Amino acid sequence: MEDNRKTFDKIQLLNFMTEDIISFAAQKLGQDFPDYIDMNCGAIPQGEYEKIIDPDSPEQFIKLYKTTALKRLNLAASTLLKSDEAFMNLLGDYFLRQGKRLKADLPGPENLRQALELFDLCVLGSREGRVIIEETEQIVKWNYQDSRDADGLYWKLMEFFMQGIFSDTPFCFCLRDGLIFEIMVKKAS
Repeated sequence: MEDNRKTFDKIQLLNFMTEDIISFAAQKLGQDFPDYIDMNCGAIPQGEYEKIIDPDSPEQFIKLYKTTALKRLNLAASTLLKSDEAFMNLLGDYFLRQGKRLKADLPGPENLRQALELFDLCVLGSREGRVIIEETEQIVKWNYQDSRDADGLYWKLMEFFMQGIFSDTPFCFCLRDGLIFEIMVKKAS
């Protein structure tokens, strides 16, 4: 149940950020844009875990809302980018700021294992199917066996988000070509 609750919290966080993007896009693309997203992706109810998730089948609801959250973000962000690719800078800045804002409420990682746990705490779909490629005292590198739940755009936005979370820490997060993920110790300057 605890894993379901953590996943639910990540769904709610992602949905909160997606709603901001949808509101911004509505200003640029038209006031019917939120309805377009709801009709094409569904909606995620707001509220507490106990009031939204059916205790008889929590995994089913979590899976549904996870898929919905990812679809909503992807459709909102990709539609915005199709209208003008320059919005990528705005989206990147937004996710970076949200990561920095969330960072204030999180424990600072002291080692790479804690940094990876922080990534898992904050990013939806972070554990499922992960395959560690390299793990040393300086770097953790991984990819996913199955990344059909989310595409490259989602992960690019999460890269900005994690850069915000890791700001002012000894760690950095980056995404390489082919969806190779890395958390590494920052080089001393």
